Amino acid sequence: MAPQRKKVCQICNKEFTASRVDAKYCSDCRPKAKSTKQQDKRLTVAKKRIEKLPTSEEWLWVAREVRRAGTVEILRDVDLEKLFTLYKYRFKCYGWNPETKQSAFHLCHIHPVSSPSAVGLLHHLNLFVGSSLPNQVHGNNHYSGAGLSIKQTELSYKWLIDDKLSDKQILEKVEKYLGKKLVEYAKDNPIRMSQRLSIAKWVYKNDPQRQYELSDLERKSTHELRKIRAEIEEREMYQMDLTKKRSFIVYLEECQRLSTELPDGSHKSNLLFMVDVLKVACAYMALVEEDGFSSVLSLPWGVLYKPFTLADGKDSSSFRDFVSFQVFNALQGGPVDRQMIRNTLASYLVVPDVPLPLIPEYREHIAANLQGVKVSPSDEFCIQLRDINCSILSLGLLSRIQEAEHLAFIEQAMKVEQAETAILEHYEFCNSRHDYSTIYFEVEDDYITTPMDQSVLFGAAEFEAVDGCTF
Repeated sequence: MAPQRKKVCQICNKEFTASRVDAKYCSDCRPKAKSTKQQDKRLTVAKKRIEKLPTSEEWLWVAREVRRAGTVEILRDVDLEKLFTLYKYRFKCYGWNPETKQSAFHLCHIHPVSSPSAVGLLHHLNLFVGSSLPNQVHGNNHYSGAGLSIKQTELSYKWLIDDKLSDKQILEKVEKYLGKKLVEYAKDNPIRMSQRLSIAKWVYKNDPQRQYELSDLERKSTHELRKIRAEIEEREMYQMDLTKKRSFIVYLEECQRLSTELPDGSHKSNLLFMVDVLKVACAYMALVEEDGFSSVLSLPWGVLYKPFTLADGKDSSSFRDFVSFQVFNALQGGPVDRQMIRNTLASYLVVPDVPLPLIPEYREHIAANLQGVKVSPSDEFCIQLRDINCSILSLGLLSRIQEAEHLAFIEQAMKVEQAETAILEHYEFCNSRHDYSTIYFEVEDDYITTPMDQSVLFGAAEFEAVDGCTF
């Protein structure tokens, strides 16, 4: 048996016995000591991550926005995880053009950064990703009551920013302003060096001719730095050809996000209305064989679904422009004339005089090749189809006769579904992995094999007596 030693707990200062020489804590305080040690370790990791703020692309963007606003207080009540998720989402839209050095998508403010009476917050509820053209047209205009802001009279002199301050100095002030919120964020989220700055340092170290200063390289774009690096390594620059995300899909995802996160009010209600408008618009664009709308409507092979067509004399480009500017206006918190939008959609899109199909139909010339394979109601297409049909109904694009026919179609489909469900009601189904239904055959008694002549099965020669034993 190991010798027992008397120790004094470093937390409660009580005496305890232990067999280990390096024991420091009693049995009651040991879990607490372990938890404290883990917290200290996470705090150390967070502090090391915070030191990398001046080299992180996301935080350099925060520094630029703070300088633009002139105060650190634009970060009031900020949710850093949601803010940076939105920041990264803009890049996933793949709208950047390296030749023109312009992006097709902007990170738009609902309340502008600067106005005569207030400053717009850098907050995920005051930002959305939108097309660059409507954002440039909108400028610094603002709709009363929309967005998040802080009044100019409420700004504290302590947190004002001078234009002469460097990004590092601004981020030091940001760190002081955020305090514990930044520490908690850094505990769970890594802060990595920007890829752009990493390539800039590589070029500065490996350029044999020393053509550029490090400060000049850090101001260049990632595309320019990759091009310089490829020249130094004497190889062709690799570049992925990424397809730009459809603006309607971007608007739809942003309307869905804000309509979920915004508090109840006219802004949220208008965005919910615009979700239906965008679903109908995306469905039409998918039907005219344009790519990029599969998240709204993806037609399986052989399925025929055409709920509307473009009216005679109408142009699809003008339809796109109308929807785009109306949605942008709604995202900015502007007033929405719902009846005007419904009438305009009805003038562009003509719904045929047939009930909308809830069950997919198939083209006749390939129906024979399908061999009875149908789309399941749980498949993605059927879910998309139901959403689009609901949007068409909510926008009032059907006439009263068409709506009555559609409701009758739904009622008939529900009767068929109920009849199919009733057939299976008396069956007993499995409830778990090791549960078996009682509708199958069961063996009630022990199975007894039928006696047979073993010589027939194995041959007479094998059944000879050996040492008194018969095989």
